[in-house]
Amino acid sequence: MKNIILYLCLIFSISLSAQQVPWDLNENCNSIFNTGIAAMTCGITEYVTPGSRYTMGLVDLNGALPAAGRIDVTASQAMYHHPDYDIEQLGNVYGLAMDFCGYAYAAASSNYGSAYFGQQGVVNYGNIGGGPEDLSAAGTVYRLDPQTGAPEVWAVLPQQQYDFEHFACEGGSNTPRSTGPGLGNITFDAE
Repeated sequence: MKNIILYLCLIFSISLSAQQVPWDLNENCNSIFNTGIAAMTCGITEYVTPGSRYTMGLVDLNGALPAAGRIDVTASQAMYHHPDYDIEQLGNVYGLAMDFCGYAYAAASSNYGSAYFGQQGVVNYGNIGGGPEDLSAAGTVYRLDPQTGAPEVWAVLPQQQYDFEHFACEGGSNTPRSTGPGLGNITFDAE
């Protein structure tokens, strides 16, 4: 099941991109993060064409179900990728959280394998957080702008540098790393 979801993320990131969200803003918060909007993170392989290597995206699930009047439930839903969701800018992210009114948060991560589906993965901490070899980039939590989804550094959690092998899950080769371990999942708590 996990591989199917990852595969769907890769397909979405290859085939669907946009510069403006294709849905209405949340009226209470003036935000793109609205009821029925799903955020997802994706691993990226070298097979994905540069310029289409989005590590996360937003998709409108409203109307994706037959009960909402949708006839073709196999058709793709439109996905939004801010240009900075590219692997070079945002880097690998895994954890996502949304607050009560308008902001979403994404955490820098090394959770993806260095290879999967028999393809070499792109393992990277993004330039927005300091770049692939910057120790602090591994501990970056990004906040996404509520109107555009643009990421910015919101917090940097301390990391301890160490050398390790980033393992290949399904074929490919391991990637040696000398950075912090990155973050896992995150949650929002108003307290």
